[in-house]
Amino acid sequence: MLTDRPDMRGVLAEDSPVMDWIIAAFNGEQAGERIYWNADTPSSGRPAEHLMAWHEYPAAIRITGGSEITPTDKWAGVIFEIFNLENSSDFQALTTRAMAGELDGPTFASRCVELEFKALQKASGFFAEHPLPTSKHKNDIYYRWISADLGSFEEYQQAFLDAETDAATSNFAYFEAYYEQTIRPYIEARQ
Repeated sequence: MLTDRPDMRGVLAEDSPVMDWIIAAFNGEQAGERIYWNADTPSSGRPAEHLMAWHEYPAAIRITGGSEITPTDKWAGVIFEIFNLENSSDFQALTTRAMAGELDGPTFASRCVELEFKALQKASGFFAEHPLPTSKHKNDIYYRWISADLGSFEEYQQAFLDAETDAATSNFAYFEAYYEQTIRPYIEARQ
């Protein structure tokens, strides 16, 4: 990961507890499965994403290689996605229920975002205990957002509903688009 994202080097000391935790997580101690690094740019358009294990493909994390976020934000993304991978079986269960026609698009999206919200809460708690070093310009938007008081899920959801966002910036829009582009065609093909 550090070879592919050299700007992340030196942000965390190699012997820091955060680095030890990340290494242990990549070795499978956090999510119950080994996590691999994938150097591709996140396909979601977001700064970070995880890929759940699927058939012979292992779980993986992708972080943007661009300069649109700081190296500290990239580390924050890695940590958030590790916590998000803990939700893999729940994400799969929601997808299975949606493909069976048991969940509509908005319900599927809301429940998926609720899982991500739980990962955000865990990451926020982790950062309260193990703060990351901030950039000199303190413009670590992603890290500050995860570290902030997220409020309740209902407040979090309302903030997205109040803002005009698209699938690149709204988790709800992202999962609704996934439902419409992937799950709905599957359901219609089965009928």
